[in-house]
Amino acid sequence: MGFKDLFKKKDPRYTSLLAFIAVAVADGKFTESEKRMVELLAERIGLSKKDVEFCLLHPDRIKPNVPKTQEDKIQCISGMVAVMIADGEADPKEIELVKAMANAYGIDSSVVDIFIQKNN
Repeated sequence: MGFKDLFKKKDPRYTSLLAFIAVAVADGKFTESEKRMVELLAERIGLSKKDVEFCLLHPDRIKPNVPKTQEDKIQCISGMVAVMIADGEADPKEIELVKAMANAYGIDSSVVDIFIQKNN
């Protein structure tokens, strides 16, 4: 572990927050509705608007962690879908990213389609 690693945020909630932001910007824009959804999801997991700003300004200072429980993984994927559709459209780049994250978490990517249908 290097010196810089000492200053990285290691709380797994920051990994979820970073994932929400990544989905929001995957299509090349970060709309106000996506930002509000990211802030709402951050609040639900016990983080503040300051934490959102920190992640936006310093994504390199977040130490990524895969959520530990299946429930946490599903909640993170669900949050990513909520961000993805917050602006009224699910961009193919956003869908691809969320499905890739689901696969990385060991969750069948068809769950993403189910969440999209459920939220539309």
